[in-house]
Amino acid sequence: MGIPTWTVGEVLAAADVNAWFVPLEADKPSDQCVTSSAVFVNDSALAVTPAVNATYIVDCVIYYTAVSGADFKFQFTAPAGATFEHVATYVNTAGSFNQGVQQLTEPHAAQGNGTTVMSVEFTGTLVMGATAGNLQVQFAQNVSNATASISKQYSYLRARRVA
Repeated sequence: MGIPTWTVGEVLAAADVNAWFVPLEADKPSDQCVTSSAVFVNDSALAVTPAVNATYIVDCVIYYTAVSGADFKFQFTAPAGATFEHVATYVNTAGSFNQGVQQLTEPHAAQGNGTTVMSVEFTGTLVMGATAGNLQVQFAQNVSNATASISKQYSYLRARRVA
């Protein structure tokens, strides 16, 4: 379904305004740590609930810190039937710049650099199926380590409906 066309004089309902003109947004108010675990956990703040059978342009920036060797891995999850093709830009664990098209649940692993705040940037298209649920960021240490890997405050996830 494409964006509706309204006629002159037609009054927009609140549902139309909210569905088409207000982006879905999740901003991270505080840090979240993972210590001694390479098992993905849901980011406590970075999730949005898109409409079923809708298409969104998604932008996400994750700020993080992690020690070298433990590093920082991340992925997205979404309901059954959803697709999320995106470009992820970051420094991988080999120290090389990574930018490539990824699919929904393909995990990424980014290099840690001690207390230096690093970032991962995503842009992509989310196509929701008929199943309701969240687009959710998950993260963990790439290699379990006693020093925390941290998803940092001010990270964000935004989705703007386009169809």
